Amino acid sequence: MSELAIKLGTFEINGEKRVGILLNEDVVVDAYDAYKSLLKTKKSSSDESASKGSSQYFSTMKNLLKNEDAIKVAREVAGFAQESGNAFMRDLKDVKVKAPVKPSKLICLGRTFMGHLEVGGLDVPDEPHIFLKPTSSIVGPNDTVYLPKIHADKVTYGAELTVVIGKRGKNIPESEALNHVAGWTIMNDVTCRGMLYPKNKIHDTFGPIGPYILPKDQLENPQAVSLNFNVNNEQKQNGNTKDIMWDIAFLIHNVSEVMTLEPGDLIALGDIGAPETLSEHDVMEAIIPEIGVLRNPVVKEQ
Repeated sequence: MSELAIKLGTFEINGEKRVGILLNEDVVVDAYDAYKSLLKTKKSSSDESASKGSSQYFSTMKNLLKNEDAIKVAREVAGFAQESGNAFMRDLKDVKVKAPVKPSKLICLGRTFMGHLEVGGLDVPDEPHIFLKPTSSIVGPNDTVYLPKIHADKVTYGAELTVVIGKRGKNIPESEALNHVAGWTIMNDVTCRGMLYPKNKIHDTFGPIGPYILPKDQLENPQAVSLNFNVNNEQKQNGNTKDIMWDIAFLIHNVSEVMTLEPGDLIALGDIGAPETLSEHDVMEAIIPEIGVLRNPVVKEQ
């Protein structure tokens, strides 16, 4: 029997931020309320697993990801919601999709694709470059990305497969690295090429993420994932993670040598390089078919 296909996300439902479970690309389960009801059902039937549950599981995405059985529980909740009729279901069009998680760290890897090196005229590194974007850079789907007042005509983009950490670790062996992954999402690496590194990476709104978190086991081969980017419906990037110069397990290991990875942390794996810059009123779409479309409009900062 195949596992129930789900995506995890954070949604604004009736004015409140809620962890939700996306089903069939168009229905959102209010996971917090559904799980509370599931626990009550289990307790009334003397199900021993009820004592292991906590309604705080689904209070935030980070709280959920702290649990090793997070995806298993999410699938159980989704199945329960389906059996319960419409009580915990919302049409996707009736809710607002937010950034799926607020990580303690948004870790970015640079110079991981040969194509990016060629676009930038850069040398091949011995290991990937690691930099951080502040959490103030994070925005969600359909949120506005602001071009800075200075060098507004030199801002680029990049669709990046992004690791969502589910298990805490430091100095993680390469052989165990994927065991620390909860799932995958998308980041758009917005960059102002007119500024010095790393200032050019860390502006407010320069780290769109989303739209959802795809459970690890639903991505058959993370080393063979299409990375596409459209601006105003015109394709600007057409890449694939098969062209990353290192195995993803090695990249996780490499990052963990210098910092402790916490549940909910994100590691963006790099992109193929952007051939053009953005203009005000552009609409960006970072696309990984298995995960979804991360869409953001562009406006000049006032």
